[in-house]
Amino acid sequence: MPGPYLLFSERDRLTAASTIRFARLRKGEALYYRDLLCHRLGATRAERYVGLFIDGKLAGVSGYFHREWCCGRRAGPFEVFGFSVHVSTYQRLNKLHMMCLTSRTFHDFWLSLYPSVVWPATHFYTTCIAQRHEQKGNRGVLKLAGRERLPDGLFRLSYEQRFRPWDAQHALTLFLEKEHYDPVTGEKAPQG
Repeated sequence: MPGPYLLFSERDRLTAASTIRFARLRKGEALYYRDLLCHRLGATRAERYVGLFIDGKLAGVSGYFHREWCCGRRAGPFEVFGFSVHVSTYQRLNKLHMMCLTSRTFHDFWLSLYPSVVWPATHFYTTCIAQRHEQKGNRGVLKLAGRERLPDGLFRLSYEQRFRPWDAQHALTLFLEKEHYDPVTGEKAPQG
């Protein structure tokens, strides 16, 4: 079943004027886009699904467990999966996705989904399986909290990050600056 959203694509430009927002996705929508963005991923289960939209187009999808947070056993949401669109112009778009997920904008969005939960959400958690002892895309965005070598030689990496005080628009500004994109045109700025 095709999803209802346009994807952020090669024709789109990421600039300082771009708008970033989060929206709740239905399970079927989220899993459709997850499978579209990441092939060969086995079944995953989540309790809540969220889309990251840039200028009204879906740029990322993620799924979360919330039960441990709702019961006061964890200090925030646990991301089960998170994938971004693949755009050659912005090869590290997943880094922007993670920067936005750890922003005050996502924190406030998350709390709006659970108005009756009394526990504060102070941290963002996730785990990933990687071939190396660190996932480069998370470096500088998430704090490595644990590393376990699996029998097949892969690593299970646990990450956490205190929600940052800045909003998603500030995350976008930082991303453009760190990745050397012109904030007006969205093109890669010449380095030199």
